[in-house]
Amino acid sequence: MPRVTTVHDNVYSGSASAMIKVPTGGFSSDDIGREFDASGQSAIRGNITLDLGAGHLTPGSLMQQNAHGAPLTLAYFGLTYRFRVNAAD
Repeated sequence: MPRVTTVHDNVYSGSASAMIKVPTGGFSSDDIGREFDASGQSAIRGNITLDLGAGHLTPGSLMQQNAHGAPLTLAYFGLTYRFRVNAAD
């Protein structure tokens, strides 16, 4: 379960900038929320791989009390093509 280090610490984004700044007296809770992540990978052909994933965040009391109470779901997919350079015969 994601939590802030202390109730006197900011909530940071993935780029390490303060997403929610701590109020003067500190947060009333350290509970950022609960998350679920899943990912998978499958070979489509010899050199092509499909990557899929999804994540869901259910906001905790800290997020809800600071105007960030909406649940968030992210999904991604990607294709990887592997090729050889100067392959030995």
